[in-house]
Amino acid sequence: MARVDLHNFFKFYDDRNPSHVKAVQWLEDNLPNDYLEDDVAWADIFRGKKSASAPASSAPAEDVCPHCGKPLGK
Repeated sequence: MARVDLHNFFKFYDDRNPSHVKAVQWLEDNLPNDYLEDDVAWADIFRGKKSASAPASSAPAEDVCPHCGKPLGK
């Protein structure tokens, strides 16, 4: 089964589209609570509060987005 590419997917997010809002609400309702804490790593990275880090087994050689190759935190 193909995976959703969130980088591409959210380029088209429109908060005026009820389907988009409902889909994001579904994610919020179904993600584990640990991923929705205000100080969770992904939210801090998104806000620029800390640099991206991943487990060593999945970390890229450099701090670059594995999707687009752009440097993270820039």
